[in-house]
This record gives sequence, structure tokens and C-alpha cells, in this order.
Amino acid sequence: MEKKIRRSLLLIVLPIMAVVLLLLFNIINIDAIPDSILKIIATIGGVLLTALTGWESYATVQGWQLPEPEEPPTSDKVIHPEEPTFADHFEATLEKIEEAEDFSKHMNGKANGRVKIAIDIEEPEDDDE
Repeated sequence: MEKKIRRSLLLIVLPIMAVVLLLLFNIINIDAIPDSILKIIATIGGVLLTALTGWESYATVQGWQLPEPEEPPTSDKVIHPEEPTFADHFEATLEKIEEAEDFSKHMNGKANGRVKIAIDIEEPEDDDE
């Protein structure tokens, strides 16, 4: 509501100021209005325009202020990384075998069985002991 009041007052003051300034600088010539009255109206309009502009600026700057940040949530739960399973090792081994076979195919028959694939299998550790 306050914003509408400020904007409507600005819409009233700006045209009045424009007309008064045009009259003061003799761009529009009306001899019936004395210059002293125009100067008074221009002064009042200037003060109002300055006040409304300051009020609008203050309201805009107040909108820029951010609220204080909240503390992030904390948890006591400990997250351990997952250890790779046998299936993960098996998939990696199959990928390496496919890579070696592709390499052998790209050799255009020059490999002649010289590409050898060595598979190293580690025995799982028994925690039962």
C-alpha cells in the first residue's frame, strides 16, 4: 500500500514540476501567472520530488537487506564409503579384457597372439579369524 502511495505522489508531482519549469524558462508563455507564484510552486515541487525520491530509494535499499543465515543442520550419523564388491571387480576385469581385445583387433593382424591378458585375482580376506 505504501508503495502505491509513493508512486501515485510521484505521478502527481512530476507533471506539475515539468509544467512549472516550462513556464519559468518561458518555453510555455502564460502572462497571467506571476513568476513569484511559479517559483514558490517550483520550490515546493522540488522539495516534494526530493523527499519522494529519497523515500523510494530508502525503501529500495531496505529490500536489499538479507536475513541472517540459519545454522546448517547437523547430523551425528557417520557415513562410511562403500567398499567395492566382487561384482564391481568382475565388471572392471571384463572391461579390461574387452579393451585388450579391441586393441588386438586394431593391430590389423600384427599382434599374432602376442597380446596376453593377465588376470590377477586377490583372495578375499576372512574377517572370521
